[in-house]
Amino acid sequence: MARIQILELPTLVVGEDVKTPFVVVIDEMGPAQVTDQRVRQDITEQTGAEGTIFSVVRLDVVGIGEVLEAEASPADVVDAARQLTGE
Repeated sequence: MARIQILELPTLVVGEDVKTPFVVVIDEMGPAQVTDQRVRQDITEQTGAEGTIFSVVRLDVVGIGEVLEAEASPADVVDAARQLTGE
């Protein structure tokens, strides 16, 4: 079962615009899913993330709140990432 985490990057402040960029981290995926560029691109575009990190092994992102576990089908991964990012 894949896990989805959000890694927040340093906040960007330009004038009155404040943005907290983030990366979607999905670990414990199958080898075929890790190399699926279409899924990686879909997640990045649909969640507004700066990028994605896919891994077959467990990656623990330090300092995060919620870790969401979901079946690692492409549709489920995109939906779960959207839940975490609020998109």
